[in-house]
Amino acid sequence: MRTMVLLVFSYMCFVPTADAWQENESVQTEAPVTVQPVSRLEESWWAERHQAKLDARDQMESVDLVLIGDSITHSWETTGQDVWRNSYPDVATLNLGFSGDRTEHVLWRLENGELDGVQPKAVMLLIGTNNTGHHLHDPTDIAAGVKAIVEDLKTRLPESRVLLLAVFPCDKDPQSPRRKNNEAVNELICDLHDGQCVHYVDICERFFNEDGEMTEEITPDYLHLSPAGYQIWADAVKPTLMEVLGR
Repeated sequence: MRTMVLLVFSYMCFVPTADAWQENESVQTEAPVTVQPVSRLEESWWAERHQAKLDARDQMESVDLVLIGDSITHSWETTGQDVWRNSYPDVATLNLGFSGDRTEHVLWRLENGELDGVQPKAVMLLIGTNNTGHHLHDPTDIAAGVKAIVEDLKTRLPESRVLLLAVFPCDKDPQSPRRKNNEAVNELICDLHDGQCVHYVDICERFFNEDGEMTEEITPDYLHLSPAGYQIWADAVKPTLMEVLGR
C-alpha cells in the first residue's frame, strides 16, 4: 500500500501544472528574433554610425530617398559612391545601410530615431542576407522580419513609397544552402507588393552571366558588389525608382 502511495505521489509531482503548460506554449509561439528590435550599440563603430546618421538627417534640408539595409547598401558610400553620384546626381539621399545588420537591427534603428522628422518620397529596402549568412534563419522568419520593417515604414512614413528589393544572391554555388535560403525568402516577400505603397523588384538575374553564374567581376566575394555590380543595381532599379520618386 505504501508503495502505491509513493507511486501516486511521484506521478503527481511530475504532472505539469497549468502554468507550466502556458509557459511552454508561450515559448513555442514566441515571435522569432527576426521581428524583435535588437541594437548593436556595444559595437563602437555601429553606435557612432547611428549617431552620425541622426546628425546627417538633421542637417539635410530635404530627403528624397532613404536607403535601408546592410553592408551592400552601406557600400554605396564607398565602392558604389561614384556610380551613385553619376546615376542619381539630383536625388537627396540618406543612406541608412549598416554593415552586418539583420532585420532585427533595422527595426531597432527605426524605433530609435533614424527616420524621425523626415518624409522622403521613397525608401529603397534591401535586407535579409545576414539573417541567412550569420544564422541561416528560416526563410519564413526572415520574411516576417522584412514584413515587420515594411509595415513599420508604412506606419512611420505614410506618404512614402517603399521599393522593396529581392534579397540578392550569394555564394558561387547556385545550390548552396545560403543561396537557396535567400531564394526562399524572396518567394515569400514578393507578396508584399501592392503596386501602390510597396513595389517589389527582383533584379537578381541581372547579376548572372550568360551561363547563369555570378562572376568575380560583379561580386568579388560572391556577396558584396564591385563598382560594376553597383552599376547593374543602379541601372536595374532606375525606371521604378524614378517612378516612385515622381520623376
